[in-house]
Amino acid sequence: MGIKVHQAEGRAPFVPVKLFSDPFQRQSKQARSALRDAGVQFDEYDLRQTFYGYTILEALTGEMHTPYLFVDGIAYRGLEGVRAYLAR
Repeated sequence: MGIKVHQAEGRAPFVPVKLFSDPFQRQSKQARSALRDAGVQFDEYDLRQTFYGYTILEALTGEMHTPYLFVDGIAYRGLEGVRAYLAR
């Protein structure tokens, strides 16, 4: 699976953050930008990099909706979920 690591400069990660996204979807692009702008270090899983990308997401969540953010085992669905995580 295509994984990109986005590391914030000068900050050490304190919890694992994983973003499951579709690079062609507007909300995925906005979620990626919001995380970068907030200085969050995260691993990004491009669901189109493998034939089974969406199948893996469905196995994890029961859905095939992107973006999906996982932070320390907690799932945040959609762009609103990403914004809720950042607002906490």
